[in-house]
Amino acid sequence: MSSEKNSYRLPMTIAYAIDQVKQGNYVLPGIQRKFVWTTEQIECLFDSIMQDYPINTLMLWHISDGKEGESLRTDYPFYSFITNYKERYKTENEAVSVIGTNPLYAVIDGQQRLTSLHIGLNGTYAAHRKYRGWEDTPENFPKLRLYLDLLGQPDTDSDYAYPFKFMTKDKAITDQENNHWWYPVGQILRAKDPKYVSRYLLDNKLTNYDVAFDRLELLRDRLLKDERVSFYVQED
Repeated sequence: MSSEKNSYRLPMTIAYAIDQVKQGNYVLPGIQRKFVWTTEQIECLFDSIMQDYPINTLMLWHISDGKEGESLRTDYPFYSFITNYKERYKTENEAVSVIGTNPLYAVIDGQQRLTSLHIGLNGTYAAHRKYRGWEDTPENFPKLRLYLDLLGQPDTDSDYAYPFKFMTKDKAITDQENNHWWYPVGQILRAKDPKYVSRYLLDNKLTNYDVAFDRLELLRDRLLKDERVSFYVQED
């Protein structure tokens, strides 16, 4: 019999949801499959968010603080979200102790999306470089971070409206000389001050580019201001 407490809750911002992941308040139960998304899928997710497409509802299982919750925390395995993923080697989620973690929610549905958002904002994706060997070296599997081009346009062969791309820091810096300005997407989580966008553009001599202001302001709105993450909480 389901509890009357099982219900949809007020939506939250993406920044808040990802902070819960980072703080360890959202974990993965042992029934979840491994993370499988590619860099292209993560880029597409962020592009969809910028275009104001809905994110499917998350399902969270609330692990109570009482006696029943305590036994669940010790009898069942829980895992943390992946922050730094390595392609091909299928990075494993680390087992985590959840004793004393309050509040605690296990993600029943939404792991791929939350992991993708977490990697895009807080982590790295080590993708295999084409035409290189498969030995586990930084040259073969360079660590990539997610960037948004504040000036350029998406690749002509993509369906994106916004130019998101995983790349190395060196590549992002070098490309800025070619009418691009690659902004590290995770940096927007620090943009709590309403004047952040104006100051960033001023500091980097981008104040004459309206497109840079529009994109950075929209990114800030979508991640920090818009309460767009709907979720259902299962208390049973």
